[in-house]
Amino acid sequence: MSVVIRPADLQADRAQLIRLLSETLNPSADARRFDWLYLKNPDGLAHAWLAKDGASGHYMGASAVFPRRVKVRKQEFTACIFGDFGIERDYRTLGPAVVLQRATIAGMRAAGFVFGYDLPSSSMLGVYRRLEMKPEQFLLRMAKPLRANRKISQTVRPKAVAGAASAAANFALATRDSLRRSKSRAEISAHPGRFTGEFTDLANRADAGGAGHVHRTADYLNWRFLDHPHRRYETLAAREGKELKGYLIFMEEAGDARIVDWFGEDVPEIRIALVAHAVDILRTRGSETVSLPITSSHPWRFELEPLGFRARESQPIVTVENKAGAVEKAPWLFLEGDRES
Repeated sequence: MSVVIRPADLQADRAQLIRLLSETLNPSADARRFDWLYLKNPDGLAHAWLAKDGASGHYMGASAVFPRRVKVRKQEFTACIFGDFGIERDYRTLGPAVVLQRATIAGMRAAGFVFGYDLPSSSMLGVYRRLEMKPEQFLLRMAKPLRANRKISQTVRPKAVAGAASAAANFALATRDSLRRSKSRAEISAHPGRFTGEFTDLANRADAGGAGHVHRTADYLNWRFLDHPHRRYETLAAREGKELKGYLIFMEEAGDARIVDWFGEDVPEIRIALVAHAVDILRTRGSETVSLPITSSHPWRFELEPLGFRARESQPIVTVENKAGAVEKAPWLFLEGDRES
C-alpha cells in the first residue's frame, strides 16, 4: 500500500483533522480543543500533516507538532512537542505509521524548530524504534497516598469494619505528614484569576535548577491551563511579601489528583511548602492519591521522597534535534503540564 503525506491547512482541513483525531485518539479531540491547541497557542500555530491511502485517496491518518518556547541555560529557543498522532484502525500497521512520523520529523526540521520532544505511547515507541530513535529521558510518576478508603474497601468486609480501618489509616497518614512538615518563609495561598506579569518575571529569572524547560510566561500559563477547553486547574502561589517566588498547579479527577506544574526560584523549602499545602487541600477534599510526574533525572524529584512520594511507572521521552549539536546538552525539567494538551 502506498501512503501519501501532505501538509495540512489548518483552516481548509480543519474538519478533516477533527474527524480523524476524534475517531483515532479520543472523542474529546473536538472543535473546541482544535481551535485552542492548533490556533490559539501563544508560542505559535501548530503544524499538521495528513496521510492518505495512495490507491483510494482516503485520508486515514494525521499528526502534528505544537510550538513551545524553551529555555536552556538562560537562552531561549523555539522547540515543539509532537502530538495528535492518529491512524484509522484498518491502517494500523508499522508501515503507514513510520511513513507518517518520518514526514512529521522532516516537516518539524523544515519549519525551523530547534528540536522536538515526544512522550510516546508504547505503540508509538515502536515507531521511533523503527526510525532508530530511542528515549534518553523518562517522565517518572511520583505518587503519594492521601487516604486509604478506596484500597481498604476493596479488601475488607463488612463496611463497618472497613470504615473503622480506613479512619485509623487516614489518621496515621495525616499525622505522618504533620510530623514531616517544615516551615517556609513564604506565604502559600490560592491564586485566583488570570496569570499576570509577575509570572512572566518569575519565568525570566528562574532557571529550573539549571535545567532546560518550557518558558512559562503568563501568556503561556493562561493558555495552557486556564483556557483549556475540557479541564479545570487550580493554582497555589508562594510569595515573600509581594514578590512571587513559586507556584504549583493541580487538578482533580475521579478521586485522584495530579500536580501538573511546579516551578519557581531555586529555593527547596518553598517548593516543598507548595507541595505540602496542596497535599493538605487535597486530603481535606477526599482525594485518595496525589501524583507528580517529573523527569526521573531532575534533582527536584528527590525532594518529594521525604514528603512520602514514591516512584511508580515511567514514560519515555524522545527528543529529536533539528541537527546534531543544535542545542547544548543539559538536564531537563519535564512535568505533566508539558504534554501537548
